[in-house]
Amino acid sequence: MNNDNNGKLSYCGSTTVEATVDEKLEYYVYALLDPTDNVIFYVGKGKNGRIVDHIKEAKAALKSQRKQSKKVERILKVLTDLGQIKFLILRSGLSEKNAYEVEGTMIDFLMNKDYDFSRIADLQNVQGGHHNDTNGMMTFDDMQRIVSSEPAIINDGEKILAISINSSYFPSKRDVYAAVRSCWHVDVKHAQRARYIAAVFQGVIVGLYENAHWQEVMPSETPSRYEFNADQVEDQDVKDRLLYHKWMLGFGSGNPIRYNYL
Repeated sequence: MNNDNNGKLSYCGSTTVEATVDEKLEYYVYALLDPTDNVIFYVGKGKNGRIVDHIKEAKAALKSQRKQSKKVERILKVLTDLGQIKFLILRSGLSEKNAYEVEGTMIDFLMNKDYDFSRIADLQNVQGGHHNDTNGMMTFDDMQRIVSSEPAIINDGEKILAISINSSYFPSKRDVYAAVRSCWHVDVKHAQRARYIAAVFQGVIVGLYENAHWQEVMPSETPSRYEFNADQVEDQDVKDRLLYHKWMLGFGSGNPIRYNYL
């Protein structure tokens, strides 16, 4: 693998090479490309041999014969067709914190469906990057809305399941309900206890739902993925306190799900 601590693009043309990335890279942000058209289909961060772990994962998944994620399906197709994946080191020599930020910026930018990046990227990342729920890509209008929003007022005992939709919601292309209802890694027992489901975009609640019924949609994944059907909240008091207000609890690293009652 060719590499460069100044962030120049590098690649490895073989997937048979063992993970022997020089320690001097420290944490790095990388991309997986389809050599057919040089389209980026996955962005991640890692250390040492993380960049080639996806190939091992895909080969192991092939033996398991379970339904696979889009990323794994893409890797297997490229390996079948061409026998190799192209790797890019986008930036190296990073601390873990900075690697999260660079990864998040790249994912947020390339997954934004308001812009046409089809010639350079077709990301199969399931989730947005670290801190993309609050610090991700946004328009100037989005920024003004977030800055002017007041914190949500949650009553005592009011159970809310919040879902960050930064990676699936694009205001000019898709409605909130379509972006939030499917498909998530959730603990269904916990999810069913929620009174409301809040769709959170760039740190602001943009959709509120109740009477949710959850169902499994990808049981072969570990853990399984679920989706829900629900009604839009009509109670004006609830909307006045929550809708278009800031969700102050945040989300975990790379995790779009947050409960306020666990």
